[in-house]
Amino acid sequence: MITKSKLIYEYYPSKFILDSAPLIISEQVKTKIDDYWKDITLEQKKYTNGIILTIDKIDNLNNPNIFSIKKTSFSHYLFCRQNKDNNESICRSIAANILLLTSDNFYVLCKMSNTTSLAGKIKFIGGAVSIDDIDDSNTIDLYGCISREVKEEINEDLSNNLIFAGVIPKFFVTRPNLTSLNVLFISNLSITSIDLKNRFNQYKNNLVDSELSKLVLVKKDVSEINDFLLKNNDSLLEYIGDIMRILMGTLEPLNLELSI
Repeated sequence: MITKSKLIYEYYPSKFILDSAPLIISEQVKTKIDDYWKDITLEQKKYTNGIILTIDKIDNLNNPNIFSIKKTSFSHYLFCRQNKDNNESICRSIAANILLLTSDNFYVLCKMSNTTSLAGKIKFIGGAVSIDDIDDSNTIDLYGCISREVKEEINEDLSNNLIFAGVIPKFFVTRPNLTSLNVLFISNLSITSIDLKNRFNQYKNNLVDSELSKLVLVKKDVSEINDFLLKNNDSLLEYIGDIMRILMGTLEPLNLELSI
């Protein structure tokens, strides 16, 4: 019997809807968040304390299921990420990511630059949902989010069907205690890994400051993937290994509804 992942769920139809009511955070936790933000500001981190979105509750009685979303701050997110044993007022951030497969069978990941909050980490292309991704019905446009992220990070147009053969939401990717939720899209490319890398490098060379330091290409081969996971274990976000093992068929995603 194949082992089940503890972090990866099969995607099922869902809506992410903004609730305009304020997020409830105790005064004690607010003080801790403010103190933490002052500390990292003193360390001259180049962060901006903007608005991000967090999951407040999940309604599994509807089809599609409803994720109720509220606004919070980037400082709240960083505080919760640093204090993983914090079980009060957890920031459950939302992101859209994509895993690309080139025409010569290389999976495409990326390595973050040292100026980001995930400095040096290897992750999927993509990023956090923002308030700009909320449409007139207060629903998050996940495809719009991943389209923007792909354009910003690698300068490719996700709607270009001459390059992208379908863009399909495949998995819910989580972290322990559901401290984040990524919707992972999958897409095959009509161009080779060399072509993509050259296009990216040309784009990156024209940027003053890039979120990505480089693309990370992993051959779609069991031994190559295992070697990659072993050599880069310390640099990988914790769910990367599970996704790669699911793609190899040595691990299975959970076929359950998410809950808080």
